[in-house]
Amino acid sequence: MLTLLLKILGIIALFTFLLLGIWSFVIFNQFFHQTRYRNYLLEKLSHNIYRLTKAIENNDVVVNYNQEDETSEDEILEKKDLYENISKESI
Repeated sequence: MLTLLLKILGIIALFTFLLLGIWSFVIFNQFFHQTRYRNYLLEKLSHNIYRLTKAIENNDVVVNYNQEDETSEDEILEKKDLYENISKESI
């Protein structure tokens, strides 16, 4: 009688561990696929942010270059006006 009870408890424990192992494998598999998908999305997001940053930097370079040209032209005009004023005063 005691051996039969031990065999029944052993079988119940065996099935419990078997179900626990199967469910832990399924949960781990879902977690792994979810992590892979999340990493894929983060990689795409990182790549797009990098591309946007480069586009903004390139646009800023163009804008700054144009601003430098404008200030240079303004400085040239100011210097020309200053030179003309000095030459008029000296006459």
